[in-house]
Parts: sequence; C-alpha cells; structure tokens
Amino acid sequence: MKLENESLLLEFDCKGAELRRALNKETQKELMWNGDAAFWGRVSPVLFPIVGKVFNGKYSIDGQDYHLSQHGFLRDQEFEVVRHTEHEFVFEFHSDDVLLDVYPFKHKVQIAYKLDGKRITVTWHIYNKDEKEMYYAIGAHPAFLLDAEGDYEFVFEQTENVHQYGLKEGFIDGKVPVQLDRIEVNEANFKDTTLIYDHTSEVKLINKITQESVTVGYEGFDYLALWRPCKEGVMAPFVCIEPWVGIADEYGGYRDIREKLGIKRLQKGDDIVHQYTVTFQ
Repeated sequence: MKLENESLLLEFDCKGAELRRALNKETQKELMWNGDAAFWGRVSPVLFPIVGKVFNGKYSIDGQDYHLSQHGFLRDQEFEVVRHTEHEFVFEFHSDDVLLDVYPFKHKVQIAYKLDGKRITVTWHIYNKDEKEMYYAIGAHPAFLLDAEGDYEFVFEQTENVHQYGLKEGFIDGKVPVQLDRIEVNEANFKDTTLIYDHTSEVKLINKITQESVTVGYEGFDYLALWRPCKEGVMAPFVCIEPWVGIADEYGGYRDIREKLGIKRLQKGDDIVHQYTVTFQ
C-alpha cells in the first residue's frame, strides 16, 4: 500500500497500521530504517495502550491483575483500510473479546497518514466503546536512517523548563531539570540508554555535513524519547524519535492503572485525537 507525490514515496502495512518505508524520490534516498531484525525488526510501530513497560509485566484495575508486554499490543494487530485517497490512508482497528483478558476496555483506534509535499501528518483517533472510563497511553516510534558518513545532532525548539528522566532496568527512576539545546547523536550520548524528556514540542534531526534534516512536531504530547540501539558494540544506523502520550512505569511502581505515571483517561463513549508531523528537508 502506497502514497506518493513528486517528493516522497510511502509504503504501509495493515499489521499495526505501520509506515514501513519513506523514499525521497528526488534523490532516491531511503529515509527510514528497513526493519532488519539484526538491530530492530520494526520501522514505526504505534505504541498502545501502554508506552514502555509496566512493572513486573502487570498492572491492576479494581484489584484485578492484567499482564501486558512492553509497548502494548496494537503494533501487532491487523487493521482495516477504511479510507484511501491520493494523499491519505486511514486504518481502523476494533478491539475483540480476546484482548479483554489483557486490557479490559472495548475500544476503536483509527490511524491516519496524510502526505503533503515532504510532510507526513499522523493522526491517532481513539474511541472508548465501553460503558466505563478507559485508561490508556499512546506513542510513536519511527526510526530514521543515518548516513554512514554523516555527523548528526538534535536541535530543540523548546529549551527551558525541561526535565530528563532517569531509567533503571527500563523503568522511570527520577528526573532532573536540564537546559536542552543540542544533542550530538553519538555513542557517548546513546549507548545503552534512552533519552527521555518532558515539555518539548518539536525536534529537528540534522546532518551537519549535508544539512539534510527531519523535523518532528508533537504539540500537546507529554514526553519525547530518543533511542539509538547498540548491538555487540556497534551503534545502529538509525535513530528513533518518539513522541509519547504516556510513559513507562516508575521503578518499583506496580499499582492500579489509575495512579500510573502519565496515564490518560477517556470517559465512556468519548473519543480523542492526538497528532504529530514528520517533515523531511
């Protein structure tokens, strides 16, 4: 399944409603990771109904325990295409009774991709189809390719009132105030860790040699994660820019989901929209 214009070619998969490819048609340059499992077998999964991990792999609601794996289940579900135009795809997923064993809320999720020039607008529309209040988190995880000879840095628009979150075994472990400006995409900053911040709304990844860039805008999102994995001492040839509505559990934080850090509430019958943009230059 494809969207394309004079600038970009995009390819999608109904599994997880995932964007699997972005090609710059002018240069024939691949812009996103190819999903090679040697480093990471995904390209841009949608994280739902949790972001990160729940402590001990479980959470509770009204005294009942439920088990969820990291980043939830939506990325592995089959979606249906409900709208396809020259410039837009809309995918839709309806929960089933099987999922109630791990997430006891009936819901529907629509994921839309709109292509305009070199900009991709991604819209998540979440519907609470249950007769009770629903709790959720949702996040993006797109992986952008890095040139082997490139010299990259992140440049932030918002530099004040930002916190960086510590991690312990993949769980949140405190936070400290930081003054964000630029972050070099190198081994010293990214080996064996994920950088997580709050109170930002836009970040640009720029190749200082070629001046090529990708800008991700995520106004209204609570957190941003930056991740570049390392395997057997080799840094991955990509970096992930991850706007999150929600965050992993705090270390030692097994608790009722209502008290979970960053959790969102959606009243019965209500719906909500979250949206971010990716602009290549």
